[in-house]
Amino acid sequence: MIRKIFLYIYGCNLYVLSALMLLFLLLWTLFTVRYSGRRLWRSVNILIFAVTLSYALCLTLLARSRGEYGVSFDLIGKWMYIKEHLDSRREVVMNAVLFFPLGLSFSQLIYRGNAEKTFRNTVLSALFLSFCIEFLQYVLSSGTAEISDLLLNTSGAAIGALPVLIAGKIKNHS
Repeated sequence: MIRKIFLYIYGCNLYVLSALMLLFLLLWTLFTVRYSGRRLWRSVNILIFAVTLSYALCLTLLARSRGEYGVSFDLIGKWMYIKEHLDSRREVVMNAVLFFPLGLSFSQLIYRGNAEKTFRNTVLSALFLSFCIEFLQYVLSSGTAEISDLLLNTSGAAIGALPVLIAGKIKNHS
């Protein structure tokens, strides 16, 4: 079922996908303001985090064939390739989308009243997780470790962590 959901998301129009992400950001912000600290909200975020993390690890490490081996630090070349090959934009967006729910859920799990610290720790954790995935792809020869993936994954988690930051500002002004 999760695979079907991901395949649906992957095939989605990028504008529709962006609208869905914005909708989730708004809903997560409202839920965070209203339900932060409640057991059910925490359980929902634990479930989302566990499922998303498992799927991200399977997708990036286990579902790939062995033999691809390399590291790419060429950000400019990657962006030029994307500019020239419009179909590769989906890959870029999906790298951010893959970590978006991790940012949504992880930030909720570690939130203890300091929204800025939670946001920073979520982004740093996503950066570390993405680095570990890229490193393992290199070591296991299951893909090319790319700095662009590292940045896009971290950006997706940062976008996903915005609701905790916004909710913190709302709560401080209430």
